[in-house]
Amino acid sequence: MSETATTLSAPEVSTRPSRARDLAVRHANAALLLTGLYGVSGALLYRGWTGRVMVDGQWDLDATMPLAISVLGLVLLVSVAAIGWALVQTHHVGIKPARVHPFRPSREPELDTDPALTPAARATSSARPS
Repeated sequence: MSETATTLSAPEVSTRPSRARDLAVRHANAALLLTGLYGVSGALLYRGWTGRVMVDGQWDLDATMPLAISVLGLVLLVSVAAIGWALVQTHHVGIKPARVHPFRPSREPELDTDPALTPAARATSSARPS
């Protein structure tokens, strides 16, 4: 399951063990847990709404548990956002540096998506006379 979660959350993270990959797996798992928590909260609210009864002229709808679960979800949402921020800002996951000159390769060749800028293409282009 964690491989699928990693693929969905950060497909550009390699499968080699690294701090970025571990962080991406934590980010994906926490996001899935968050989605489950909000789903449970919604299901509890729906069940309470459909099974409500009138007491003394007012509808008796108990939203204590869904509210508590939603607050827990909000705390987890902040955690997921912080992990995502760390992935982008610290590990540069999903960021490709802009090139000043389009004919020059970037300083991080593993981020190049243009096949003409692969190391093999660079070797052949440097062998050609200018």
